[in-house]
Amino acid sequence: MKHYRLVATIFILALLVGACNLPGGGTISEADAVRFAQETLQAQLDAGEVQPQEQAQAPEDQAPADQPPAGDTAPPTETPIPATLTITLTPTSAVPMVSVSTATNCRTGPGVPYAITGALSPGQNGIVAAQSSVNNYVLIQNPSGGANCWLWLQHATITGDISGLPVVTPPPSPTPTFTPTPMIDWSGSWMLDNDNGFGSYPLVITQTGNSISAVATAAGETATITGTVSADGRTVTATWSNTLGESGTLTWQLVPGTVDQFTGNAQITVPGPGSQASCGFRNGAGKPNPCLGP
Repeated sequence: MKHYRLVATIFILALLVGACNLPGGGTISEADAVRFAQETLQAQLDAGEVQPQEQAQAPEDQAPADQPPAGDTAPPTETPIPATLTITLTPTSAVPMVSVSTATNCRTGPGVPYAITGALSPGQNGIVAAQSSVNNYVLIQNPSGGANCWLWLQHATITGDISGLPVVTPPPSPTPTFTPTPMIDWSGSWMLDNDNGFGSYPLVITQTGNSISAVATAAGETATITGTVSADGRTVTATWSNTLGESGTLTWQLVPGTVDQFTGNAQITVPGPGSQASCGFRNGAGKPNPCLGP
């Protein structure tokens, strides 16, 4: 930036001071002094006696102080490498596995009707071989060996992705085998008691299918009984009559947990309404207590 204005100002001030001290006591006006100074300064500028000053600038090739000169590169900072490099690997398995919290059967199909061919116990791992078209089951390699089997997933945890495994349709459900309940055989020799203080007397029962017939004898009196056995074989309903002209109905029912004792009641319809206990026992079993049954 040029500074000749400052030089001109100083020059004018000098003339003003000098004008006040002219020889002979002469004076010059301030305006004349300023004009004279301007003309003198312009003449000096034209003659090259006064040079305008410019602000010093840094050489173009000098870099700012806050960065290194062009071409100089700061040395890179090195990161120390540990003497021992530890690499931790997380094991992964491409084979889906299954484990259980409770021992679970492995079957030929998904459900109780299918046969058991193996089992998976807590602590064991099974390999999942296929998905099942039936919910909550998978097909696994049999832990006991042999063909693959179906595992219920109620207590199971699968590790790995099974979405890429094939979906298998289970075999047809096997036809259940009907095992009839063994018929309880009432046939044989019993002791009959009416809980009336006259004691017990012989009773012989004959059963054919679900039909029974029986004969009881006491003190020259004979009673005949004809009836049927219930589907579960534990209850007899029958009619009875004796040589005294009495008749009625009766119900006998086996005591729970045994086939050698029954309790019951006999209804008397002729000659008049009445009822009494009717119970029996055999094969060394004692008289039921109470004797009266339903």
